[in-house]
Amino acid sequence: MHRHLIPLLASLSALGSLCAQAPPAPPLPSAEQLLKNVAQAYKSPQKYLFAGKGTIQAPGDATPQPIPFTLAVEMPDKIRLEGDTRAFGVAAFAGAVLFVSDGQVVSLTEPPAKKYYQAKRTSPKNSVGKFENKYPAMERPEQFVAYLDHFITGRYPALVENAHLAKVTKTEKLLIAGKFVECYVIQIDRGAFDEKKLMSSRQTLWVDTKRSVVWREDNVQWLSKQQQQHSRTDLSAIILNDPLPEGVFTFKPPVGFELAPMPSNKTAPADKPAPSKK
Repeated sequence: MHRHLIPLLASLSALGSLCAQAPPAPPLPSAEQLLKNVAQAYKSPQKYLFAGKGTIQAPGDATPQPIPFTLAVEMPDKIRLEGDTRAFGVAAFAGAVLFVSDGQVVSLTEPPAKKYYQAKRTSPKNSVGKFENKYPAMERPEQFVAYLDHFITGRYPALVENAHLAKVTKTEKLLIAGKFVECYVIQIDRGAFDEKKLMSSRQTLWVDTKRSVVWREDNVQWLSKQQQQHSRTDLSAIILNDPLPEGVFTFKPPVGFELAPMPSNKTAPADKPAPSKK
């Protein structure tokens, strides 16, 4: 009796193990559908906050340092930027700054000189900015909002046009603010990237499987057969159309900084084109 019972129990145990196994993972979405989901998530937000770090690695730069930043926006004319805009691919200022507009007064720090500058807006109240491919004047906060928004949220809907170049490769969990967030990984190749063709590029996005927001973005471009330019952005906070932290658009001068007259070179020439980011 016991001789037959032991194999039976072993078979039942194996059957129980099979039943307890996790169900198969759902199929990955198509690249086109995923990019459409991303475009919808970033479509015309009225307020948002992004915080994280960006890394830019030029040829010959062996140890690039991450650049922290925080960007908060409330349409049409409120903005707070802490850090260096190069962290997300835009060279709007010469280095790290604190740039704040409450809709009426614009404030900008210059850390190396321990100074800050302020300017009252010159455009009509509640004016809505329109993106122009040039650096905005500091006293027109609605233009600054439109300018930065174009590069931050406005570029994601355009990626839908690249769906035929994209593929969803896998899912991956990222550690975000102490919690794991599952993401789809989508890769967009422009040109023969694997063949190291000159100026070919690879853009990789880590897209939240639930919110369709982008937590990580990696961009690599071949400058020659042996040289690449590499940038990466890792976000630690994303707020889209939800309440922003209280006082985020209030400017408080850093300790030790003095108010100084606004120099003319704090706004770039109107005909200077802005850098683009794919």
